[in-house]
Amino acid sequence: MVAVAAAGEGLDEPGFPRVPVKFDIAAEPLSDALYAFSSVTGIEVLVPGDMLARRHSAGVTGTLLPGDALRILLAGTGLIPRATGASAFTLVPDTPGTNPAAAHIPRYPQYSAALQAAVTGALCRLRETRPGGYRVAARLWVGPSGAVTRVGFLGSTGDADRDAMLAGLLGRLVISEPPPANLPQPTTMVVLPRPENAPDCRAEGAGAP
Repeated sequence: MVAVAAAGEGLDEPGFPRVPVKFDIAAEPLSDALYAFSSVTGIEVLVPGDMLARRHSAGVTGTLLPGDALRILLAGTGLIPRATGASAFTLVPDTPGTNPAAAHIPRYPQYSAALQAAVTGALCRLRETRPGGYRVAARLWVGPSGAVTRVGFLGSTGDADRDAMLAGLLGRLVISEPPPANLPQPTTMVVLPRPENAPDCRAEGAGAP
């Protein structure tokens, strides 16, 4: 489970970069390709870890709009992008035979947006945890009130102190929307890195200078 987009959103909607970017990403495991895409564009990626497992991306080389480059990377993976906010997206299955209009409708749009906003705000709060040169996969259990009751990590960011800070920040999260009653738990979120001082953190106005 992961935060997904509000209905009708896409990578070419306002808020996503529409300036061409130079890409040189090899065909490789999808998690590595998304890491490279995020690092080049500054666009945050929030996807469930099990969705990336055993998937490989197509390579992309040249100067392209980020949305076009991403769709090339995802060719053949069975996944398509859905925006989750300013400079952030998730991936959803591209199910054959699905009504194209219905494919834009996420299961939990309001809750997903609230979850992404809360996690982004938490990551931006401290210099050490701002998205940058690390990746993290977190599993969140959220109680009926919207408060996170338990946090687990799949692996490490490579820095024990940062791991502890992330655990503390995410463990104190309170999502502005309570989780839907039928929401599968835990929620697994994979945050791939992006350049420091990316738009989301600047918009939050959070964190030490």
